[in-house]
Amino acid sequence: MRALKIVVSILILSLVNGCTDESPFLSKAEAYELSNELNLNRDPFHKVKNFAAIINNDVYYFHRLDSVPKRLTNSPSAVKTNIKLSFDKKQIAYLNGAGHPVIIRTDNGQILQTLTQFSFIDQMDWAKDRLTLYMLSDNVVNFYGESIEIIQPVINHPWDEVKSFSMNSIGDQGYYKRNYGDFFKRLKYHSTVKGIDEEYLNFEGDLYDYIDFYDNNGNFLIGSYDAFQDGIGKVVCVQNYDFFPAYEWDAEPMNTPEFNAELEILLYGTMEENVHKIKGVYLGTSAYPSQGYYDILTNVVEDYPSTTPIYLDWVQ
Repeated sequence: MRALKIVVSILILSLVNGCTDESPFLSKAEAYELSNELNLNRDPFHKVKNFAAIINNDVYYFHRLDSVPKRLTNSPSAVKTNIKLSFDKKQIAYLNGAGHPVIIRTDNGQILQTLTQFSFIDQMDWAKDRLTLYMLSDNVVNFYGESIEIIQPVINHPWDEVKSFSMNSIGDQGYYKRNYGDFFKRLKYHSTVKGIDEEYLNFEGDLYDYIDFYDNNGNFLIGSYDAFQDGIGKVVCVQNYDFFPAYEWDAEPMNTPEFNAELEILLYGTMEENVHKIKGVYLGTSAYPSQGYYDILTNVVEDYPSTTPIYLDWVQ
């Protein structure tokens, strides 16, 4: 198969170098286009599109991973964290320095709302396929937008702590809770579709404390926060309501990891050589030229480093 690709590439290059616009086979423009398409199809990261990131305390929107992003804010002295892109890609929410959610337009950065009624947000996101922002704060899930029926986290003691909450649009939800006096964090998982309502203790033998549903197909990511390295130290992605890990990655601390099952790519903010950068990791097993069959491909966005931690969200 690879030999065939090489032959095709040589043929295309010969056509590019020797053909004229009167070529009975391909025009120069068509040959270049086909050659570029072959190369891009071998690069899984070229397919990554539609993500927002906080870089140097400003919000940027990337139409593609390898494109020049649009800068949506111009206030680098104002702290911004925990960015979330709505699923119609028209709104972005982030937390300001006071801990209040701010909602801006994706096309021009105009501020639509500053939700001063909400603060001390532990985790937030847009409900999948909806325009509702849900926010975990002080062990309670609050909503801005269309009301959604959920099962609130169960608190048995005032000092119980809900570490993370996530949901999708078809009745799946989960949260990690540490009970007062208990070292372990437990995952409480509920699925209306599958009729699941279970509590998992110390899933997979590690102290996970973060959950993120990334679609409506029973797929979600869990992670373990590493306080010593200030980031999520390991992620596991499960699929089709099956708690057996489909993908794992634990090479380095990750900030706001986002996974796409179709592309099998994980995006996150990380630090390399004392500089914060955006990084992508391909966790699939397809072979690409110049790579071993089982190599894990990585892509670091070098053109947009940051002196502050990078937060990102990805809606393919």
